[in-house]
Amino acid sequence: MQTEINTKQALGVNGTISKAETQYLATIQGVLMQDTQTGKAVAFGTNENELVNTGITASNFVGFVVRDGFINSCETPTEIYKKGDTATIITKGSLFITAPTDAKQGQYVNIASGGALTFSDSAGATSYGWRVATGGASGEVIEITTTLE
Repeated sequence: MQTEINTKQALGVNGTISKAETQYLATIQGVLMQDTQTGKAVAFGTNENELVNTGITASNFVGFVVRDGFINSCETPTEIYKKGDTATIITKGSLFITAPTDAKQGQYVNIASGGALTFSDSAGATSYGWRVATGGASGEVIEITTTLE
């Protein structure tokens, strides 16, 4: 017999799309030019449809790598896409990621050139429209979104 009822969605796995808060979702496909972990920020490379996880700026930022129920080019289940793999990238919507530092609901997601994430209470030059929907401590799964903008 059921003894507990949860009114909130359980948080997902790093790199999975959250559909609980998402009213709009946009993704693209691209080829990764470096080994890249799911949930990591990526930018356009020098050629069409090429994606890199370094050198991220406002003019080339794309989104985050989605864990897409994939098996990478080595045919092993993993959270790492290998260089040359085609990956799904979320550009708008909501996504679960592993927090690199403590994050509070409503904070802005700042993305450094090398792809590292930080969180702040005010929008910075590198926030690119993403905010924390569900916060947590460093190492925990949190939810980030573009729907709070």
